[in-house]
Amino acid sequence: MKLHTLEVGFFITLVVGVLLLTFFIFKPYLAATFLAVVFALLFDPVYEFLLRRFHFRSRESVAALITVVLMILTILIPLIFFGSLIFQEAAALIAGNSTEVLSGKVLAVKEYIESVLPVSIDIAGYMQRTLNSLVNNLGAFFSGFAQASLNIFLMIIALFFFLRDGKKFKEQIVILSPLSDKYDEGILEKVKIAINSVVRGALIIALIQGVLTAIGFVIFGVPNPALWGGVAVIASLIPVLGTPVVTIPAVVYLFVQGATIAAVGLLVWSVLIVGLVDNFLRPFLIEQDIKIHPFLILLSVLGGIGYLGPIGFLAGPVILSLLVALLEIYPMILSIHLGEYGERE
Repeated sequence: MKLHTLEVGFFITLVVGVLLLTFFIFKPYLAATFLAVVFALLFDPVYEFLLRRFHFRSRESVAALITVVLMILTILIPLIFFGSLIFQEAAALIAGNSTEVLSGKVLAVKEYIESVLPVSIDIAGYMQRTLNSLVNNLGAFFSGFAQASLNIFLMIIALFFFLRDGKKFKEQIVILSPLSDKYDEGILEKVKIAINSVVRGALIIALIQGVLTAIGFVIFGVPNPALWGGVAVIASLIPVLGTPVVTIPAVVYLFVQGATIAAVGLLVWSVLIVGLVDNFLRPFLIEQDIKIHPFLILLSVLGGIGYLGPIGFLAGPVILSLLVALLEIYPMILSIHLGEYGERE
């Protein structure tokens, strides 16, 4: 008995030690692997659709390859392009290339407010401090993409294999799990629904609203459109307030500058195009929705970025959705084990 206990203890120690070594070996590439898993879940319906249309021997590889190309064209390239524009505008502000122009425009807004209201405010100083903090954070956020070429390459390769061999990976997880297969399947399905719900229902819509905000700013002549579009992505996650936190000050700015037609145009664009995106796109993007409070999603995005860097924009909400999925399943697992315990008694 003692020998058996010693053998089991040695084996568990060996497994834990090897797992730790494997973790440290894979640690530099965990971000790429994580992104590949998320994108594989998001684009799995596309992969399955293509798979049903093909009827030849290597259809899994071909369907996975086409899906990867579609992801690159629809998500990766626009995201990198938009991110590079934000970084350039943030760098220009940090370098002081546009601070004088900005101060002059803010001063005009200050004079207009003071002419309407009997107050005296240091709006220029306040805005300058806010912008400095903002662009410094955004600069740090998007500078990570400049060093991510290898991770992006690895993520693309991993995405291909997760799409093609995802069912095999899933079977291995079910085999290794100590839970019964039925509950493993239920947990994996809940996690999949939760991730799709949060990423498609919140993050993708936020990105689309940010891009549309930036396009509106370009059309109607608001300076630094990409930078403010990036701010609109985060603002769209704020419960109740949303993108108007960014668009309303822009409309006021245009009105103060005397561009009344542009101000009205931006207001209409913000209400009809940016504001209604969520209502139109959400039914198409998600089939099953797990309700998570928007404020928790916002905190998970900000906390994820602060703790994990750029990948935290996705990792934070995905970890939150994983927690929500597990908490939903927990009562079921608990009742099962309590039932089994009662039968033994």
